[in-house]
Amino acid sequence: MVLPLCSGDEGFWHDGRVSACVSRDVLGFFVPLAAAAVSLVALCICLALMHTTAGHEARHYSVVGGIGDQAQIQDGHAAAPEPDEDEEEEYLISWLFTGEETPRGSSLRGSQTEHGSQNAAEPDNEGFGVRFVNNDAYEAPQVVVTPSPTAAVIEALAIFADALVHFSSYMMFPFENTFRTLITPIIMANYLFALVVSRIWSKTGRHRSTFQKHSFTLYAMQWFCLLVSAHSSLVQNKNKLWAALALLRLAAFTTLLALHATAPRQSTGNQDEYMSQMTEPAIEDTSSLFSLLTFSWMTNYVVKGQRSSLGQPDLGHLGHDQKAARLAAAYRQTPSSLANTAKLLIHFLKGDIFIQGIWAVSMSIMLFAPAELLRAILTHLDQPEYIHHSTVWLIILGIFVSKLLTGIATTQCDWAGAKLEAKLKGVLLNELMAKATRRSSSRWFPQPMGAINQQEPTDSVCVKTLIGLIKVDADVVSTLGSHIHVLWLSGPVQVLAASFVLFNIVGMSGLAGVACSFALLPLYPHLLRKQTAAEQHKLQIAETRSTLMAEFVSGIRIIKYYAWEACFQSRVSALREAELTKSRERMFWWSVSMTVGYSMPLATTTVTLFLHCFVAGHRLTAATFFPTLAAFAALRAPLDRLSDITGFFPAARASMLRITEFLTEPDVPQPPSPRQRLDIVGFEGASFRWTNSGTQVPEETEPLLVSPPTEFGLTDVSISFAVGKFNAVVGHRGAGKSSLLLALLGEMELVTGRVHLPVDEDSTRSLRARYPFCPSDSVAYCAQTPWIQNDTLRSNITFGLPFDSWRYKSVLEAVALMHDLPQLQNGDLTVAGENGCCLSVSQRQRLALGRALYSTAKVVLIDDLLSALDNSTAKHVLLRAIKGPLMYGRTCIVATCQARMAVPFCDFAVRLDHGKVSAQGTPQELVAARAVSRNLLTDLPEIFKNVPPLPDIPYKDTFLSKNFSRVPTDRPKDAIVTQYEVDKLGGTASWAALNTYIRAMGPLHYLLAVLGAFAAQQALMLTLSLWATTWIAADDTSSVARPGLYVGTFAAMVAVYVLSCRLSDVAACRSIVAASRSIHERLVTAIFHATFGFLEQTPTREILRRFTNDVDTVDQDLAALFLSTLQLSSKLAMSLGVISVIFPLLLPAAAFSCLAYVA
Repeated sequence: MVLPLCSGDEGFWHDGRVSACVSRDVLGFFVPLAAAAVSLVALCICLALMHTTAGHEARHYSVVGGIGDQAQIQDGHAAAPEPDEDEEEEYLISWLFTGEETPRGSSLRGSQTEHGSQNAAEPDNEGFGVRFVNNDAYEAPQVVVTPSPTAAVIEALAIFADALVHFSSYMMFPFENTFRTLITPIIMANYLFALVVSRIWSKTGRHRSTFQKHSFTLYAMQWFCLLVSAHSSLVQNKNKLWAALALLRLAAFTTLLALHATAPRQSTGNQDEYMSQMTEPAIEDTSSLFSLLTFSWMTNYVVKGQRSSLGQPDLGHLGHDQKAARLAAAYRQTPSSLANTAKLLIHFLKGDIFIQGIWAVSMSIMLFAPAELLRAILTHLDQPEYIHHSTVWLIILGIFVSKLLTGIATTQCDWAGAKLEAKLKGVLLNELMAKATRRSSSRWFPQPMGAINQQEPTDSVCVKTLIGLIKVDADVVSTLGSHIHVLWLSGPVQVLAASFVLFNIVGMSGLAGVACSFALLPLYPHLLRKQTAAEQHKLQIAETRSTLMAEFVSGIRIIKYYAWEACFQSRVSALREAELTKSRERMFWWSVSMTVGYSMPLATTTVTLFLHCFVAGHRLTAATFFPTLAAFAALRAPLDRLSDITGFFPAARASMLRITEFLTEPDVPQPPSPRQRLDIVGFEGASFRWTNSGTQVPEETEPLLVSPPTEFGLTDVSISFAVGKFNAVVGHRGAGKSSLLLALLGEMELVTGRVHLPVDEDSTRSLRARYPFCPSDSVAYCAQTPWIQNDTLRSNITFGLPFDSWRYKSVLEAVALMHDLPQLQNGDLTVAGENGCCLSVSQRQRLALGRALYSTAKVVLIDDLLSALDNSTAKHVLLRAIKGPLMYGRTCIVATCQARMAVPFCDFAVRLDHGKVSAQGTPQELVAARAVSRNLLTDLPEIFKNVPPLPDIPYKDTFLSKNFSRVPTDRPKDAIVTQYEVDKLGGTASWAALNTYIRAMGPLHYLLAVLGAFAAQQALMLTLSLWATTWIAADDTSSVARPGLYVGTFAAMVAVYVLSCRLSDVAACRSIVAASRSIHERLVTAIFHATFGFLEQTPTREILRRFTNDVDTVDQDLAALFLSTLQLSSKLAMSLGVISVIFPLLLPAAAFSCLAYVA
């Protein structure tokens, strides 16, 4: 059927509404049927594709039940027999750490799928049972909109009601309808009802999601068509009943849209309890469409954050696309054919960039719509016959809708940028840390290391470079990534949209104004460079001040003993004064840039009006002035962002080049030959040496040596360690024991020979993603100086693995940390401090060993652990940890000088001497070769004879507290403040804190003068609008045009306004500097005159944090917040004042809005 063209007298738009042709034939017939046809074809294709791919998906087999339960295999397989309780512990340890077949029968072995793939047996995290799953990578479950059953019933009733109302309108007004307008809604109702029934009866989430998307799209299309038709009916005003029926149909589809827009989303797929916990979706993933658009899902976070500080437990789960493990796995699948890291990242994040680009384009287009709509309204006021009266109400509604859509698009664009920044930073940090672990340790030191037992260098250029890459470069690149759309998309689109709008308003003069705005853009980078230079000088002085303050705090007792407080306080104050001088300079340039930003719309408007009135000779009207000012005001923010990103781009590019250079450096040298024997741990004729690829660091004095020191290395090492057994590497200090372990890890350069060490294959990573405690062919290494995270003891032991009570308790008992928990502040929840500074050397060593035992590594390397332990603890660790059940099935290699303690208990021993193997074999073979004393074996019962055992803790089935201590801690838990609890003391600022800051800003009369300056600034802005009104009225009434007088007066008033902005910012900055000086002086005085009790109870790092982080917050964040508060408060007061004079009836609504915002 040919689509009728509405080209008669009515056309498309007639008399303030769409024509009857468009309403009846296009919106009532063609559009709905075309949409239904397209939906039906797309739905058939989609269902066919899903049916085709469903046969290729792997099935999921699982063994249900744990130890002590009757385990049965799903999908019709035979049930497994109940395990014997006496064999449970031995069976678990054997299977978990060796991966060998269970002796309990073939019912617990991997089953063969119909596709021929072998499913792997997995341990159950909760009950330590066994599951059978495929080895495919687990995909995150989809989330679909799931209206409730009641909503589905309402949806069906609304569809039926719409069809009934339309049929009634056809019967009442047959002359207003045709047969095809009757049959079209009936066809649509049947199709929509079929989609509802299909969605209800669908068994899979993918099918329900497909039907729901089609239903929602058709509802939105039909709602728009009915909205236009209802407006046409109301404007046409032929029959009230006809209009009422049209509104009823619109109400029905509004209800349908509301049901789908507010329906929550749920996870799809049949998952057991364990997998539901591992794949619990984020709150954002399950929120409704309305909640996503309005961010109402964040309401609880906002309310809780307003009342107190948000902590990690208060935050929900991350989305599946935001988790670091999934990001890293997905990034590694990016095609490696791309040239550099930047292109890899763009290719990996192209989906997020595209989504952000869609929101950015929508925001850019809608940003300038209010200016064009305002022009239409003002034109109607001047020429009432220009626009129909009903169209004016549409334009007014359009201003509201455009502002609403602009706000939604802007927030969604910023949120998409925030998620893009988080993903980008997560990928960069993961790649940097992974690269750092793959680099040879010799590249981290500026000098050859020599024997590993020599004193380690403390500062390394490479380590500082890595810290800079992580803390600075990754942050800079990710920040640019979230705003990169300003450069390539939103910035150009907004400029083009502004040019188009201004050209429609004032012609070529508008384009000249846009060119003037671009002429001011180079000023922004210049001001930014000045501000950055002052900021860098300020940071250098602040670092010197912080270092000096750290020295004073460390020796505060000596200072107080000799009454040197005034002398040292004056030195700190001098540095602080120099810092404030640079801070004042930074705020000066910042104020200049803000003043330029405030004045740019007015300056460009002045130039445009000069060209429009004085040069082109046009009269100034309200429809010209106010839309022009609105357009330039809207253009200001995009140009500011474009200028900022343009100035930020060189730094981000340099950071990206540094990251790329680091990531392309060579990894740890791999053996030249393939590792053919994965069941061997050891060496074959291997020789190693330390390479010096670091940066040479010049020393102040060079030692005069007769000959340079010889380079240390391992020569002709051939060792085959006992797999799954306890191996000991002994020798005197400097023999090369630690170097042997590092050579096994690949940290030394392999000159000749082979190295055999199991490699963790990628095929098992997806398995461990589902079941984290599956044994892995990885290596756990306990160094002489263990690395301890600044986190709780529990987090250091679990180290990213899920918390398992039984496994964790066994580890604590094996490494003898259970005896130390009652003496610690919060038990195992005690913060270890920076690199374990809050723990003893013995506790740090045992904590690192506990981390290795809790891991799933099959190979454990321990470097000189026993020398840091006393005899009682060494006996306990040796018998319970190294020889205990948790080490069963693992290959344990211990390097130690305590041959008398390790050799009698080991299964295989190696004797090193000056980097060479002097003897190896069983302890008996070493005794026969006279590599060790014969007394080591004959005096075996006497080794621990006089060693007292560790005190026993009364055993109970359950722990008394969450900190895994069977004995209550010595201090009450409520009276303890850990590092993390100190950080939480900030919360929301109290009125007392705000009063302290306000009083520090200066006397009351000066603050009143600052407030007066900001009020005068807003009054001048109002005066500009009043003068423009006078100018417009003069052009309308006077026959003699005097554009020069009005333009000159307007320009002079703009100059006065700019001067007032500058003076008010200077006055405010002076108050801010005074507050910073006063607060710092009070803080320094409080520390220098603090009591010894306060200094004993307060950690030094917390005191120094007040002089670094908190002082920086007062100097910058609080200062910017204060200025923004003054600006917004003055604007709000002026707006309320104008509203109270012009339209006082809006004051109650304004008061209600303010109260709602405060609440």
